Amino acid sequence: MKLDWDHIKIFLAVARSGQILAAATTLRLDHATVSRRLNALEEQLQARLFERSPVGCVLTPAGEQLLPMAERVEADVLSIEAAVADSNLELSGTVKIGAADGFGTYFLAPMMGEMIRAHPALNLKLLPLPKDFSVSKREVDIAVTLQPPTDGRLICQRLIDYQLNLFVSDNYAKRDETLNELSDLRDHIVVTPILEFTYPTMDFFHEIAKQAQTTYECASVAAQLEAVLAGVGVGILPNYMAWRLPTLRLVLPHICYSRTYWLVSHPDGRDVARVATARRRIFDTVRAHREIFSTAIREPT
Repeated sequence: MKLDWDHIKIFLAVARSGQILAAATTLRLDHATVSRRLNALEEQLQARLFERSPVGCVLTPAGEQLLPMAERVEADVLSIEAAVADSNLELSGTVKIGAADGFGTYFLAPMMGEMIRAHPALNLKLLPLPKDFSVSKREVDIAVTLQPPTDGRLICQRLIDYQLNLFVSDNYAKRDETLNELSDLRDHIVVTPILEFTYPTMDFFHEIAKQAQTTYECASVAAQLEAVLAGVGVGILPNYMAWRLPTLRLVLPHICYSRTYWLVSHPDGRDVARVATARRRIFDTVRAHREIFSTAIREPT
């Protein structure tokens, strides 16, 4: 039996996304093509691989049996691509990098430009990292996350510890009011993420919100920063975002939270030159700028 690699790719995409339409979007194919090729694979194998319904596709026992074998085939194909890439000086292809909101926007986005300039045939995709992302399902090649994955097969490396402090801007009307303890926030607005959606590792936001007069909850770190800069209230921000903004002032300097970023990738990526190079670039760049992850700005005078 001769299986078509394109059909295997489609099977993997549907298995990982749980939907034919989502798989079609990922593969840049139309819905009908994905469905037709999946039918062809099932017919060739004489087995139903998915239970299909209007809400999605669930692997059958036959599909579950095929999945690890298909992933091994995929790994072999990636190794072939890597061997060819290593024979050339120029890196090419696509690397998808998922990153926690603040890190991706305020550190990684400007820093990865050097890699693009060095390898213009390389296509980097920087994606926001939702809580339910999956490196295992190849939704991204590399991830920078706030907590290590539970899947022990993945390669996980401690990237950097970073600090968060409370800040106000020069535009804040109550900027000169003395803040000595968290309880003093009862007279202030505190800018936070959407509290019910915060990562478990960011539980301190709930503690701070309880002390505030009221909270202004913003879905992204970028929105939180803009709100603090505009003078809406007191915000808890990573120091690597705040240190270079002269209009921000550190308040309650003894209240400091330390958290960790983790660098995660699939083991198959070790043999793919573009993925291995991107991972190494992220790690080296962070370590070269390690001081900004723990450096706070000046207190108000």
